[in-house]
Amino acid sequence: MFLACFHRAEFAGAAGGFVYIFAGMRIVHDKARCAGHGQCVGVAPELFKFAPDGSLVVIDPNPPEELREAAQDAVDVCPVRALSIADD
Repeated sequence: MFLACFHRAEFAGAAGGFVYIFAGMRIVHDKARCAGHGQCVGVAPELFKFAPDGSLVVIDPNPPEELREAAQDAVDVCPVRALSIADD
C-alpha cells in the first residue's frame, strides 16, 4: 500500500530523487478485551507469545506482508475478538 511520496530535496542534506513510504498491516491487540485464551499463539507463534506474567505479547505489531495469512488466522480464531488487522 502506497502511503506518501516526498522529494528528497525537502530534507536537508538529502541526495536528489524521491522517497516513497509504504505502510503495511498493523496488528491491533485490545488488551482490555483479551482473555488470554492463547488461540492466537497456537496458530501464529511467529506473531504472538505469552509474557512471564501470562499476558499476551504481539511480537511484531507491524509484521511483513508474508505473515498476513498467519495474522488473519489469529484474528479469526480469537474467541473474544481482541485482535484485528489495520492497513495503515
